[in-house]
Amino acid sequence: MEEVEGAEALLLTVQEAKTRWNDLACAEAIIFGAPTYVAGASAEFKAFEEASSRAVMSQGFQWRNKLAAGFTNSGARSGDKLSTLIQLALFAAQHAMHWINLDLPPATCPRKDRRRT
Repeated sequence: MEEVEGAEALLLTVQEAKTRWNDLACAEAIIFGAPTYVAGASAEFKAFEEASSRAVMSQGFQWRNKLAAGFTNSGARSGDKLSTLIQLALFAAQHAMHWINLDLPPATCPRKDRRRT
């Protein structure tokens, strides 16, 4: 992030983010990250999502048209990370944000098909 000229990153935990709504409102993009626990985002992230209803949505969709992306991690290969990513994308959609994907081909694609156009 810091390598992009004119860009500045602000790294916040979900606990910090719940006290920095104005900073998030000023951001051009928000990248959500949450660990996957029991087939979904952590309880702390869910609490952040719920707090955003009052702090962001009810104040006039302050995140409308912002870019959004997300990531997750779990301790197991089959840790239901897809369900967490869907949760993050739906959360962004509820805020009228635009979800940005990684533009990566599937890992099973033959090498010649993995080139970007």
